[in-house]
Amino acid sequence: MPERARIFTRSEAVARALAGTPALAGRVHRFGEVADLVLPPGGLFVARVPDEARQPGPGDGFAAARARFGWLDDVWPSAAWLGRLRALATSAHPLAYYHYLERGDHLYYAFGWLAGDGAELVVQQTSLVADDECTAVFRETGSTPLASASAWDAVLAHLGLASTIGFFRPEDELRESDWPPLD
Repeated sequence: MPERARIFTRSEAVARALAGTPALAGRVHRFGEVADLVLPPGGLFVARVPDEARQPGPGDGFAAARARFGWLDDVWPSAAWLGRLRALATSAHPLAYYHYLERGDHLYYAFGWLAGDGAELVVQQTSLVADDECTAVFRETGSTPLASASAWDAVLAHLGLASTIGFFRPEDELRESDWPPLD
């Protein structure tokens, strides 16, 4: 029953700043290639967020999303954590915080907090969590339902990437200890 949080960025500068954070030291990786995902020159940087760093705390905005999806408050990062990430992200160096829960091959829920020039939140909930399976995009002041996009697709689009599969393949194919290091 993995429940995981990851930070994705195309920016080496953002990745190095993440690696300098005590909670993420030794947990930032550079992927030069990933099957089914076209990566930019320089690769894709992924930080594995440890459980202790993703303890929920007082929320940072998106009250409408947190009111709509009851489970979100249980996994929502603290305002301090999101504040640090927001400070690193710019329109030229966007990042995405992606959190999901799956059991077997079944996704229960996921969200992507997308930061760059501002922030938005994409929340996906399946029928395994609630009767109303849906995906919605939230901005600080409102929301927009999405017909078919997933939180994962939104993360990729935010970073200017696309995939032919609905997950990050290294999660299933490699042990985390075998992920390539940042350097």
